[in-house]
Amino acid sequence: MKVKFFFIILALFTLQAYAQETETILSEESIFSEIDKIKKLNENVIIDRLEAVDAQTLKYLKMKDKECSGEFKSIVINELGQQVVQKKKLSKSEKKLCKFMLVSFRIKYNEKVFEIKKEYLNRIHQAQLKDLDKLRQKTLSRLEKIADKLK
Repeated sequence: MKVKFFFIILALFTLQAYAQETETILSEESIFSEIDKIKKLNENVIIDRLEAVDAQTLKYLKMKDKECSGEFKSIVINELGQQVVQKKKLSKSEKKLCKFMLVSFRIKYNEKVFEIKKEYLNRIHQAQLKDLDKLRQKTLSRLEKIADKLK
């Protein structure tokens, strides 16, 4: 029965995608693909790319939340060949399944973003530690030169 609901929701989401021609919203797969690409980027661009993907993800989540609440329309062709906007309502079990899938996406998304940010901070931290060690060595070297002159 859950499989049946999944296919109904999938069909409804597909209809919604056709209805929204004016704005491009990424899919779950493309969002995760973008996140995987970000992992390999230089530290200088990671934050900017994460913000861009985050903005697209926010649009995706808003759209999916509306769909799960039943606030969506589809365009169908009537017997006369005219396009008609038709509203569809989801049953309670369909809404529940839709919300569950949305929460699962958000969990996976947050885990992936957390890992990227953690790795980003580790890289920056390692670079800062190297700089600090160089500064320590330089300072100790200068102090040793002063101590040698005072002997």
